[in-house]
Amino acid sequence: MRLRFLTPVLIMGAVAFTGCAPSGTDTPDRGAAASATSEELPFEAPPEKDVKITSCSVDKLTGRPVAELEISNHGEREATYMLAVEFVSADGTSLGAGTTMKSALAAGHRGLATARGRTPASGKPVCRMVDVSRYPAKPKSSGSPSASG
Repeated sequence: MRLRFLTPVLIMGAVAFTGCAPSGTDTPDRGAAASATSEELPFEAPPEKDVKITSCSVDKLTGRPVAELEISNHGEREATYMLAVEFVSADGTSLGAGTTMKSALAAGHRGLATARGRTPASGKPVCRMVDVSRYPAKPKSSGSPSASG
């Protein structure tokens, strides 16, 4: 009895989680050569081009590495960025990674974010971007109001 109830709920949850939508509702048609990824995300440049490390240092209070990041949204709409930075000591030993995010950065705008390491560093660390993910902050509206009934 429970399985009959849970199956539709799980299916609806999976559909909602994956963000399935009818084809063509997210962006205008870019032609047959466009991949599914570029149709779903209307960004021309890879997300790595939107982020630069502006400072790499050790926090004086905690002794842990800190990376200051500048994010420039070159896309056509608001985006959220998930960022991961690896911290390496001067001798090449990994000091771990720090993650951060920048939510709802408007198209054409810049924002700042800080990634912090967990392992204390002795000396000046080296900071490397290891992952940049960019997601549309809001689903793009189709322009027509939804019918209620």
